[in-house]
Amino acid sequence: MAENKLLLTAVNIIAAPREALEALVLCLLGGLVGVIIGYGIGAVAASLIPGFPPAHTPLWAVTLALGFSAVVGVVFGILPAAKAANLDPIASLRYE
Repeated sequence: MAENKLLLTAVNIIAAPREALEALVLCLLGGLVGVIIGYGIGAVAASLIPGFPPAHTPLWAVTLALGFSAVVGVVFGILPAAKAANLDPIASLRYE
């Protein structure tokens, strides 16, 4: 029984970086789509208002938005995965 527990721990340690990378990539893509849509809406709104200056998005705002989405993705991607990794697989399947 102890050997099985050790094996499951080793599998969890190997899978953790993969889960973090997956969450990071997905949230960065979502953040990038959000930045592009936000810039597009701002550019369209600025072009519809006569005499309004063109839309300008500072680089620090884009960096902050992407950084925030990365942090949220990693935190909320790893926490459920870590919680699920600590559950007994048989008990989890029996619960459903």
